[in-house]
Amino acid sequence: MKTRTILSCIKCFNTHKEFNKPFMNKREPPLIFFVSYPSDMFDILYFVPSQKFIVKHSIYNNMKTNTKNDLIYFYNYSDVRAYLQALIDKTPTISDEHEFTKLLKKFAKSGNAYGQSILGLCLQVGFGCEANPKEAMMWWKKAAKQGDDCAQFYVGRDYYYGQESHVNYKQAAYWLELSALQGHDAAQQLLGECYFYGRGVKQDFKIAKDWYAKSAAKGNVNAICMLGICYSHGYGVRVKYKKAFEYFTLAADKGNVEAMYQLGFCYGLGQGVDADLEKSITLWFKAAEQGHEGAIESLNELKELAEQNENSF
Repeated sequence: MKTRTILSCIKCFNTHKEFNKPFMNKREPPLIFFVSYPSDMFDILYFVPSQKFIVKHSIYNNMKTNTKNDLIYFYNYSDVRAYLQALIDKTPTISDEHEFTKLLKKFAKSGNAYGQSILGLCLQVGFGCEANPKEAMMWWKKAAKQGDDCAQFYVGRDYYYGQESHVNYKQAAYWLELSALQGHDAAQQLLGECYFYGRGVKQDFKIAKDWYAKSAAKGNVNAICMLGICYSHGYGVRVKYKKAFEYFTLAADKGNVEAMYQLGFCYGLGQGVDADLEKSITLWFKAAEQGHEGAIESLNELKELAEQNENSF
């Protein structure tokens, strides 16, 4: 995931004529939010309270292009709250999170997909309102039907794991594919899982590997790890231990616990790298410290084997 940071939230006073063309009402200039990326790209989000809509422009290499609404994907609730809080910090007309959520409800009720998606985040974590995951899912479904890729991912993920809905892999695969086709990396990774395990779709390791590759190209750590598994076991591709080792190393360096565990096997068995039992054990210890059951089991087996060898002398 490419982490984005809200650089600043300022009120626009028609200083940028090109960006301000949709909003020529000088009595109510829009709130402008600048969202930066690690690359040379950044977004400009326009919030216009009275007109009840949000428009996004993406800027890349000084070229202005209109794009579809795109909502950041979060890995945990603290990131969600930090993102939402950043939206209202230093904003002259929005004083607190409750006012912000109240404004979002106006956008959402007017049918704005972007507003519905962000309102879903607020309701999921209780930002400016009481937490209500069921209502959050309701708004995400509305946004998903309008084509919002992030909302489609949230709906698909819910059907996959059965968080607010009953597990329905067929529905999960349907919504995840819609999101994945728009380039959502987390949706691409989870859709790869659907094909890998045959959940909601016919099992197909090659298609799974292709979706993992698309997601990994955007930096999705889970997808990078799964690519390593594909290459180490020959799922949808010829076995290439060296390539598997490279993917596991990349994912493990980014903190992926499963990759640490798999990398331990690479060193232990000498697959794609010179055998090094000490490094293997070190990696399993790191994974075990984070609760990885496979790593814990592997360490216990090594311990039992060592005790048997001691008793044999």
